[in-house]
Amino acid sequence: MPLSALRPCARSGCPNLTPRGQSYCNDHLQPTRRERRYHFYGDTSWREFRARYLARHPTCCKCGAPADRVDHIVPVAHGGAMLEEANCRPMCLSCHQSDSARFDGGFGNPIKVKRDAW
Repeated sequence: MPLSALRPCARSGCPNLTPRGQSYCNDHLQPTRRERRYHFYGDTSWREFRARYLARHPTCCKCGAPADRVDHIVPVAHGGAMLEEANCRPMCLSCHQSDSARFDGGFGNPIKVKRDAW
């Protein structure tokens, strides 16, 4: 199967070539909105905080099942503190998904304040 021809980068004046399906070269790729919004979840400080928090709070605050998520009461994207226990609560996947859909704007719902902070 023949390879596609490389194309010039879409950035004005850039001499680099890009592979098929990519408009910009690696020097000019911009992170997606989702990558910018959730970049902190890859940080070591978050992973360590999450592990410590779930060790201290092993059950879901809604249903009592084993917790595997740390939910931010005030979302970090809306100014909530990422590494503050007062802004977090332990949740199982099912409760976290339904809570996120209801309060964080999922499925076209408006963003609301989480009133039932545990």
